[in-house]
Amino acid sequence: MVFNTIFTHQFRQRITDHLPHIFIYQFRQSISYQLPHFIIYQFRQRISYQLPHFIMQQFRHPVSYQLSAHHFTHHFKKSLSNRLSHLLLYFLLAFFCLGPADLAVLAQASSTGESKGFNSSVLASLSATAETLPTAQQIRLRDKDDLMPISGAFFEYGNQRGVSDPAGTISFYYREGEIMRVSHVSYGSWTWKDEKVQRLVEQGIYHRSSITFDLYPVTIVALRPKTRPEEKKHIDHQERMAHDASTLLNHFSAFSSIRKSGNYGFDPVFRGFKYDQLNIVLDGAQSATAACPNRMDPPTSQMAPNMLERIEILKGPYALRYGSGFGATINFIPAPLRFSEETSIYGRISTGYESNGNILRSETQAGYSGTFYDISLFGAWSQGDNYTTGSGDIVQADFARGSFGARVGLKPTPNQKISISGTYNRALDADFPALPMDLRRDDTWMLNARHDFRISGEKLLSWNTTLFGSWVDHLMNNHLKPLETRMANAETSAQTYNYGGRTEGTWKPGKGVLYTGSDLRVEGAKGTRDREFISGPLAGSAFRDNVWQKAQIIKTGFFGEYQRHTGRWNYVLSGRLEWNRAEIRDPDQIFALIHPQTLVNHVNPSLSGGALRSFDIWGENMETGFWIGRTRRSGSLIERFINFFPVGQDPYEMVGNPGLSPE
Repeated sequence: MVFNTIFTHQFRQRITDHLPHIFIYQFRQSISYQLPHFIIYQFRQRISYQLPHFIMQQFRHPVSYQLSAHHFTHHFKKSLSNRLSHLLLYFLLAFFCLGPADLAVLAQASSTGESKGFNSSVLASLSATAETLPTAQQIRLRDKDDLMPISGAFFEYGNQRGVSDPAGTISFYYREGEIMRVSHVSYGSWTWKDEKVQRLVEQGIYHRSSITFDLYPVTIVALRPKTRPEEKKHIDHQERMAHDASTLLNHFSAFSSIRKSGNYGFDPVFRGFKYDQLNIVLDGAQSATAACPNRMDPPTSQMAPNMLERIEILKGPYALRYGSGFGATINFIPAPLRFSEETSIYGRISTGYESNGNILRSETQAGYSGTFYDISLFGAWSQGDNYTTGSGDIVQADFARGSFGARVGLKPTPNQKISISGTYNRALDADFPALPMDLRRDDTWMLNARHDFRISGEKLLSWNTTLFGSWVDHLMNNHLKPLETRMANAETSAQTYNYGGRTEGTWKPGKGVLYTGSDLRVEGAKGTRDREFISGPLAGSAFRDNVWQKAQIIKTGFFGEYQRHTGRWNYVLSGRLEWNRAEIRDPDQIFALIHPQTLVNHVNPSLSGGALRSFDIWGENMETGFWIGRTRRSGSLIERFINFFPVGQDPYEMVGNPGLSPE
């Protein structure tokens, strides 16, 4: 600090006594034409943001108005002509490197009158102040699942702004007490307080999981919470052992369920929308078709909660990347693959018991992982008996439910992932007191293969492709149902299939992110109902009804979604064009008389758009948005092809209509 003091005195002496106004011109010319652009930028930053106003005034007045031309010629020629090019550069570097504390010491030194040689003082001051030169800090952003760099993340830190580079690194100068705000279209927005910034600077790295649907009106149920808590509802161990994923949806006031059984097969209802008005998918692609016309086995009953990481509920008809859903798109997200740098074995086991209903629940998982592989096995089993209500009534609620499967993950290259999974679900002897039959057996196979490829090119960022298939074999009858007057024995055997594929690319045109792709889904059903009358006028008669008529629906869709983030605004525009082809391949004679047309084609365009704005209110991050959309949906298998079967909440038999117009 002594060097700084000497420099201050010599600098002022030289300027005050010897340099004329023309030096100001030379000083400005040197800055404008001789210094590199980055020095100009640093010089301006120092003056504009760090020097107090009174220092600026002190700097301007002595230089502009107190310079004397008395000895200009002698000293300019003798001293500056030989050394100006070097000393002027030293002076400028020292000046813009000085902080407010250094300037205060310099001011004090000028009043004491300490003096030494000008040239040596400048050099000594430069070497002293170089020790206090601020160092740029860096934090590397990495994806929590595959450890890939998160490039293109925007950050705001005081008056500093920037974007993470292709290596996922953000660079900044630390400022005590400042809050850093970071946002990315695929990872959401988050803030780091001063303590968090200091901790991350020491660690040098930050991991974050992607949030694909952050721009939509979305509610997330976290089975294993890992990201923003304000978007998630924590699920305890008992709920992770649930045998029916629909029970997890009932945590939200907007959801309810159609319950035809005491413990199994709850059919979700969201804001009055139900059945196929809700788009239910697994990992954005796969689903299952209910084989029971009475929907004893809705798609949510086939999702294994113990293998899910979270459930995303995209409200409204706005998320068109995964299909058309009027009320909402319910996306069940499986747990990510667990690659590890070292070979490891992991696992868990949970069990529980409920006395009312004698319900036993359990689930387990075991896995073996390494740098390039992850192999896991999982299973769950639940069973229960009738339960007693508060008024002492016995409710028929017997059920038994098991779910078993395996998952293999491979990482052939650092930017590629392959996941192959298979799940077998089995339900036995589930009572449905609200229906004329009970479930005797329900066997379901769900197979899924997915490939993710991170390209990180100039325009194309990534590409993923999924192939899936689900097959359901369902048997129900009334053989064990306690009936006071049994008119007939009835049994229905039905099978459904649901298979297809989905491919999607992620692009970066300019400052936004564009998702484009296509999907294909083929679903069909077949089955018969056998009735044997044992009393009444039809006693001794037997009938076989063609319930599903081998109906099939093929959906081919092309979709695109553009998302853009500018400051605190997020914009999204989504579109979808779907071709829906439906036909009956084994029409019933009576049904054909009512509806001769058995092949129908529909083209369903859909479009939605919206904007989201974030605010900081009372230290909390709040968001508000506006959305508008128009969606078309063709009828389901039940709505168009069911053949004289009671499918609603009343005993009346329903006849489908293949010519039903889209809604």
